[in-house]
Amino acid sequence: RSLSAEALVCLRTYGAKCSQMGSELPSMFVGEPPEQLPQHFKDKCPVLYQQALAELTQWRLLYTDYKVGAGEGGVDYFGAKATDLGRSVIEHMWSELARPT
Repeated sequence: RSLSAEALVCLRTYGAKCSQMGSELPSMFVGEPPEQLPQHFKDKCPVLYQQALAELTQWRLLYTDYKVGAGEGGVDYFGAKATDLGRSVIEHMWSELARPT
């Protein structure tokens, strides 16, 4: 079994975001798709986006980053970040998105 096209698009988008930010891992937020996603995602969001995040989490390529009281106004903060396996998959599939050495 392989990843869906939507999950691959999300993973590549996440990898591109990581390569722009350097060592700090960004989060992908449920219900808030990144601007870099293709238009067909935005037209059918949030369903496709949330399904893709769930699939990547199920395959253990992303994990839920949850922090109590870390958000603006003391609200809980959560998002999805890549696991080590997720980063390895990104770097294997898209070598231009590899972490700097």
